[in-house]
Amino acid sequence: MGFDDPFFDKCKNIPSGVCQNFHQLIGFNNIWIGYLLLVVICLILSALYAFFISSKFTGLNYIIKWHVAIFLVNITIWFWIPILTSRLFCQLNVFCGFESIFLAIPLLLASFILMILDMRFSPEAKYFRNQKQSEETSAFLTRMKAASPAIAVEVDCYHYETRMRMSSNSNMSRSRTVERSTFKERRAFPIDGFADETQVPSKIENQGITLFHISTSITAADPYSENAFNQFKNRYVAANSHRDQAMHTSIALSVPGFVEADTKLIGNMRSAGTRIMTVNGSPPWWANTSVFYCLSCLNASILLRILFRTRSTRFSILLQKRYYVDPNVQRSYDFDTGLVGPTVVNNFIMQPQQGYGQPQQFPPGGVPAGYAPSQQFQPGGVPVCYAPSQQFQAVPSSYVPVPQQLVQAGFAGYSQEKQPSVQPKADQDPAPPPYNPNWK
Repeated sequence: MGFDDPFFDKCKNIPSGVCQNFHQLIGFNNIWIGYLLLVVICLILSALYAFFISSKFTGLNYIIKWHVAIFLVNITIWFWIPILTSRLFCQLNVFCGFESIFLAIPLLLASFILMILDMRFSPEAKYFRNQKQSEETSAFLTRMKAASPAIAVEVDCYHYETRMRMSSNSNMSRSRTVERSTFKERRAFPIDGFADETQVPSKIENQGITLFHISTSITAADPYSENAFNQFKNRYVAANSHRDQAMHTSIALSVPGFVEADTKLIGNMRSAGTRIMTVNGSPPWWANTSVFYCLSCLNASILLRILFRTRSTRFSILLQKRYYVDPNVQRSYDFDTGLVGPTVVNNFIMQPQQGYGQPQQFPPGGVPAGYAPSQQFQPGGVPVCYAPSQQFQAVPSSYVPVPQQLVQAGFAGYSQEKQPSVQPKADQDPAPPPYNPNWK
């Protein structure tokens, strides 16, 4: 390709010296090809690294993808920043090698965003944020075993909205359906006792770096406690079912002050867990918090991460808690409506447990309008949250009015009128005419 090529007109007037020599040897318009070759080489090295970790450290397979991604982010930043700096130094025309600029700017923006997220959410960052001396870790584990678990039910009421958008190139409109949340709340389930069955190391290593990954398992200790929680959950869902058309329901399990909350969705489990790094004395450079964040900002932390993972001792601890509910304690809740019918949440029918209904407690001042405390509700008699494709079905003699203080905008126009009763009459034959002896 010679200088008489039309493309080189965009790269004319390049200063002589290093800039001109680089352009003649490689070409500013060919830099993107060099980046693709570099990515291929990095992927080959990453494959070798993955094979090494999988064969030598089987417990670290989950970290391979994260390290490969950070490696590519580091390479991208270190490749494109010098290239863009050299363009400014050589005072190139903006259209000289424009395809490289078009590729570099989005890649750099994405890489910087990933770098910031990595320093906050990466597995290594969670260890460095929670670094403790070995004696401190022993005390931490002891307090954690003695801590009470917490169980809570979360509700997220929502409905679907259809939004229209006009196309700028035509008069055609496009519609899309979005989920709009209108109410979120979490309510803790009261327990009366618990038992800890966690197994922890009797003695923590006196040398080196030890990594603890703590996850939780919080379950009921007996069938009564499990049924009591299910009754609490069903009542809480029923108490909020009038707020909107549909509802997401989740259960949050945690040990406050020690372990982050795990959220159990219907049919899904997200386990966050807690990570602790134990240090005895002064840590080596690859376990130093300041060095980690400094190298992460410089996009040169991949070697530190590899040494951190391969030279540390790792423990996984399952924090097992079993909670109890005292059957001799009668319970009532401020959200309680006294409704124990089946509730449909996310298309799952949650049947209430029998035998745990408590009298409804009303705030001072009497019974809210629309409530009949002595009324016995039948299953299916309460409007519940439903999926968009479902409709409320009328159930004879089972209408329960929504309290006035809970009426939402979506129900403002809803009313149920009592229809006058109509007594059907039996068909009767008309009375015969009086007898007429002159009639023939």
